[in-house]
Amino acid sequence: MKETVLTIVPAVAIVIGLIVIGTTGIYAFTNDSGHTGVSPYLALAVFIPVVITGAVCTFVRMKVRGSLVCSLLAVLIGCGGIVLLIYLDRSNILLQYDVWLLRGMP
Repeated sequence: MKETVLTIVPAVAIVIGLIVIGTTGIYAFTNDSGHTGVSPYLALAVFIPVVITGAVCTFVRMKVRGSLVCSLLAVLIGCGGIVLLIYLDRSNILLQYDVWLLRGMP
């Protein structure tokens, strides 16, 4: 039972993280204006739990002796999502409208 949970939970986190990365990436690169009404950093509400889930499952897996692939992949997907958000912000590809105006991008 414990083995199954330690595989399913990070797998679900991976899928959710990939969906959010995909939708954010598609929206960012199809959005011609470069700004949006919602802060892209709200996606951190998904990526941080994915990283935490992966880290906790990795820690438990080290104690239980099982495959770490799924848990480590969850950590990488969560960190990749965070890096994507930082990249979109720093390169001015997708900004919240208020931030976009403050940076002088009308």
